[in-house]
Amino acid sequence: MITWERRLRGQPTDLILNWKELGGPPVATPEKSSFGTSTIRDLIPYEFGGSVDLALAPEGVRCRIELPADWLGSNSAPNSEVTARASS
Repeated sequence: MITWERRLRGQPTDLILNWKELGGPPVATPEKSSFGTSTIRDLIPYEFGGSVDLALAPEGVRCRIELPADWLGSNSAPNSEVTARASS
């Protein structure tokens, strides 16, 4: 399941992405961090000033990424479009 939202912290808004795996095979934590995992954990804070909470839990991977508003661009949208949620 993937959800996203734009959170108002004053003005402008931050983007929050949540990824949660459900119903898959058990996840085993690797002994050594993979390129993809390292990229997610290191690139988001360094390049975008965001934060990452990534957990390789046995019941499935969970990842929350927060990106600051200044990374998102300068397009202003009405409040009805600013707070949104999508899932698949």
